[in-house]
Amino acid sequence: MGAGRQGRNVAEILALTPTAAPVAGFLDDTKGLDAHVDELPVLGGFERMADPVFVARHRWIVAVGDCRIRYDLASRLDASGARFASAIHPTALISKTAQLGRGLYLAGYSHVRHDSRIGDWCIIENGALVGVTAQLGVACLVGGGCQLTGGASAGDRTLIGAGAVLGLDIAVGADCVIGANAAVVHNVPDNCSAYGVPAKTVATRS
Repeated sequence: MGAGRQGRNVAEILALTPTAAPVAGFLDDTKGLDAHVDELPVLGGFERMADPVFVARHRWIVAVGDCRIRYDLASRLDASGARFASAIHPTALISKTAQLGRGLYLAGYSHVRHDSRIGDWCIIENGALVGVTAQLGVACLVGGGCQLTGGASAGDRTLIGAGAVLGLDIAVGADCVIGANAAVVHNVPDNCSAYGVPAKTVATRS
C-alpha cells in the first residue's frame, strides 16, 4: 500500500530478495487505475481493502511514511484478516534473538541487535541501529542513521528523524516526533515533539 517513496523502496527490496513472492502491484489513492510505477501496476485505491477476496488473495506491506496513517491502514487490514509480509534488505543485520513484528520494512545496512523488539508495521531506514534490548512499538518510523542505544524505547506511532540518537535506556512515548539529529538524553512523554542537542520538548501533538 502506497506508491510513493516508501512503496517504491519496498518494491525494490523485494525485487532484490530471491525468496520473496512476486510483487502484485500498488494500492494508492493518488494514482489512476491501470497506472504503473517503476513498471509495477497500480491495482486501485485504498477502497479495495473493503473487498475480502482481494485482501485474502495477497500479502500486505503498508509503505506509507506517516506513522498514524500507516497504523490506521494496517489496523483496518488486520481487522479484515489480512496476511502481512515484510521487506528486509539483504544487507540488513538482524540478531537471531531479536523479535520482529509483521509487515516491516528494514532498509539497507540497518542493524537490529540482540534481544531487541520491533512492533508490527515499523519502518527502519538506511543505516539505522536498534540497539541491545531496545524496543519499538507499533507503526514507528526510524529515520536513516538513527541510533537507539541499549535499552532505549519508542512508543506506538512515533517518528524518529534521520540521525537522531536516543541515549541509554531513554524512553520516548507514543505518538511523538523526534527531530532530525536530535540527541535525546531525557525521557519524552506521549504526544510530544522534541528537537535539538540536547533534545527539548517544544510542542505537544494533538
